[in-house]
Amino acid sequence: MILVSTGKCKEAISVNLTHDQVKRMKDKDVIKHNKRYETYVGAKTTKTLIESFLSLTTKALSMVVRLKDVDALQNELKNDYIITKELSELSGGIALRCGRLLAVANVFLITAKHVDFNSEELCHPHHLSRDAEGYPLAGVDEVPAAE
Repeated sequence: MILVSTGKCKEAISVNLTHDQVKRMKDKDVIKHNKRYETYVGAKTTKTLIESFLSLTTKALSMVVRLKDVDALQNELKNDYIITKELSELSGGIALRCGRLLAVANVFLITAKHVDFNSEELCHPHHLSRDAEGYPLAGVDEVPAAE
């Protein structure tokens, strides 16, 4: 019913259904459409995990070696049959074992894609009570460090 209400029915199970059609559906047809939906969700989950993993991997690699074109490398890795097949099986196994913890892991993978690991701030963070040049911020009382 949710797929029908959200208009995602055609995308998810390749069939347009109305609420009335769903209500009158036989159990056999419900099971068939549910299996299609599970396949759709699994494919979307796998694709997201693979993209996040490859993005993080290429970002980490670019910290060690100079890459000519990170986006081109990511696209080539994503389009490689062997890599995609193996990562797909790996992510499916992880999804079965970890379930909803996958969402938490994916938050970290997606966040890591947006971190500038080459940033000076990451290497030499400034104290929160000081500006970028190291001078105390106006109105901030500094307490000497405990020794």
